[in-house]
Amino acid sequence: MKMNEEQWRLLRKEHWLLLKQQFPIGRKFWAKVGKIKPFGIFIEVDNFPKDSYRYIGLIHIGPIFYYKEECKPLPLDYAQWPQEGTYIYCMVYYYQEEHDNNNGQLRLRWLGETSQSRPKA
Repeated sequence: MKMNEEQWRLLRKEHWLLLKQQFPIGRKFWAKVGKIKPFGIFIEVDNFPKDSYRYIGLIHIGPIFYYKEECKPLPLDYAQWPQEGTYIYCMVYYYQEEHDNNNGQLRLRWLGETSQSRPKA
């Protein structure tokens, strides 16, 4: 059975509401680094796999004043960033409701910890 555009829109909306419910603002968790771009790091979130064109979370490079005390800004030197496939400890900072064809995205902050394998919660 093929879904029409309205059915896809409703499914994406339901997916976004579930994601926000499971990852409220302020929640801290380990997540896998999916892709690195000059503007930030895309994150894969457990039980919410990326699809063919987007990731669920983003840690954006930004001015230092955006960061709370416990958060660590991404270094200016990309070589010092966590690498693809590693796990990082991060926190939900805010929700970007309208992103990438009406799909929401978690905006995250890095808490400074990195691991080669997924740490136990």
